[in-house]
Amino acid sequence: MAENAMLNFGYTVSISTKYKRVTRRKPEENGRSKLWRIWDKEEYYKNDCIFLGYRTLSNGTVEYEDEVENYFYAQDSFKVALVCPGPNLNPVYVPLHCIKF
Repeated sequence: MAENAMLNFGYTVSISTKYKRVTRRKPEENGRSKLWRIWDKEEYYKNDCIFLGYRTLSNGTVEYEDEVENYFYAQDSFKVALVCPGPNLNPVYVPLHCIKF
């Protein structure tokens, strides 16, 4: 997709990749590990999808506090497209450069 091209709601598009939310533990210098929640790319080829809009996703860490709520700290964020691949399928997040219309 061209950088300056804007898609409108309802456009028919084809996609080649989608984002999937994964959780990973990464060790720190002090011997402890941090829980990271990141959006990982996954191959996913579909034609005749419906463009729904744009969203912003964030990668970051989760810290668990004793007897208190969990806290998510965003490290970076990026813009993605929300696309519905079919009438009986849930919408998916797609990298902007993986959309063809």
